[in-house]
Amino acid sequence: MNAGFYDVAQGRWAPDVAWWTSGVALQAILDYMWKTGSREYMAQAEHIVALQSKPLPWYPQGNGSFRADSTDDTGWWALAMVRMFDLTGNMTYLNYTILDEEFMHTYWSTSYCDGGIFVDISQKTYKNAIANQLYMAVAASLHNRLGANDTKYLDRAVATWNWIKGSGMINGDNLINDGLARDANGTCYNNKLPIWTYNQGVVLGGLVGK
Repeated sequence: MNAGFYDVAQGRWAPDVAWWTSGVALQAILDYMWKTGSREYMAQAEHIVALQSKPLPWYPQGNGSFRADSTDDTGWWALAMVRMFDLTGNMTYLNYTILDEEFMHTYWSTSYCDGGIFVDISQKTYKNAIANQLYMAVAASLHNRLGANDTKYLDRAVATWNWIKGSGMINGDNLINDGLARDANGTCYNNKLPIWTYNQGVVLGGLVGK
């Protein structure tokens, strides 16, 4: 992955593709180090965080700290920062996740589909599975790092899961479609868009709190 796709100068893998994919790739090398005890990619990870946490010109609304113009992009990087904290014990990284969780939660709305966060923060027209699954995982991960005295993030994670369960996105085969559509009366329903594999996996990470 590093040999074929990583661009040191930009601190991203395949810089010509979506920014969030580098967040996922970063998570992969962090998970590798967490599982094996190796620290061979730590300098690379620190370099990536230093570059990608800056205000990015293509995400003007977020103003840095991994806050993107879509909540799912923010969520991928927020989870990677949880693992950076696990590896280093440095609260700087967990503070990124705390900031990102609050940013994502800003786009929770009960007036549209009775809850959940919007994925598209500028238009606020779509509530989908991946943004809400990532948000649940971020909130649950924070609760599990901050300890039993936390209720805020636990409550938010549970509320998100309850919303996902009742949203209609989980189909009759117990698989999760892409998101929700809304009819002329404002009623939301499963849009029957593809059953992406990541929507079946990220929800599991959220349910166990990573």
